[in-house]
Amino acid sequence: MTYLMLLMLFVIWLTLQYTKVDNENKILKMDLAKVTNEKDSIYSEWFNESTISGRYELTFDYLKEIDKESYDKCERYLEHETE
Repeated sequence: MTYLMLLMLFVIWLTLQYTKVDNENKILKMDLAKVTNEKDSIYSEWFNESTISGRYELTFDYLKEIDKESYDKCERYLEHETE
């Protein structure tokens, strides 16, 4: 009878431990989802800014080809007046 009681207490203890670990696991999964969403958002912002930057670079390259004088003015302004 004593062994049966000890076994039942052990099973109850294991169940409580499992529940505790399961709850912690759920919290970690929620935190991971939040971090993943933030990472995806930051990556999207970086991609958009990178695309815009690339467009400006292509525009300046095109300006350099068609109007060297205006390109030089823009280049001087960019390098000396925007710091």
